[in-house]
Amino acid sequence: MKQVFVLITGVAFAAASCSSEGSSTGTKGGESKMAYYVQDSIMTQLEYFVENNKILEEKAKDLEQRLTELQQKYQVKAESYQRQMAAQLLSPNSQRSKETELQEIQNQLYTLQQAEGAELQFEEISVTEKLHKKLDKYAKAYAREHGYTAIFAKQAAGGQVVYMDASMDITMDFIQYMNEEDQKGADDEEDGEEDDKVSEDGEE
Repeated sequence: MKQVFVLITGVAFAAASCSSEGSSTGTKGGESKMAYYVQDSIMTQLEYFVENNKILEEKAKDLEQRLTELQQKYQVKAESYQRQMAAQLLSPNSQRSKETELQEIQNQLYTLQQAEGAELQFEEISVTEKLHKKLDKYAKAYAREHGYTAIFAKQAAGGQVVYMDASMDITMDFIQYMNEEDQKGADDEEDGEEDDKVSEDGEE
């Protein structure tokens, strides 16, 4: 099973609300004020992503290990069964018993691959969706507070944005802003807000 890396793909664009009221505080002389953040840094610096991605990777590693152990167990028992059958060492009852045992292991493998694999995939999708919502929410709020009319997401290498002047780079300040806002949300959980972090046991 492949390792789990929740990836942010494409070039995102978050625009602040450009009403006449907002534009008067966000621009001077009607000029647009734009900035960008480096998308790749989100995966290493945004606490929400780092923490949840670590949990998902650990779950994927555990699932892969259990699948490997079951596959090895099945292989050993299947080879033993085949040898005994070839040597005509099994009675009809023993043969049925071993076949039942092999079938049970196959069922366990199927359950792990289908049920738990699907659950893990659902959690990955959930984390990704919440991440995009956070980026959209915080980009708009950050833009309003700092007077930006647009914030772009730029990849460190490649991507659709070929060049932007380094003076427009708000990556670390924007990530710090998001981490601080998330921490405020975590502090408010005692007042009944829902935690959006993936739990160790898979429940959110």
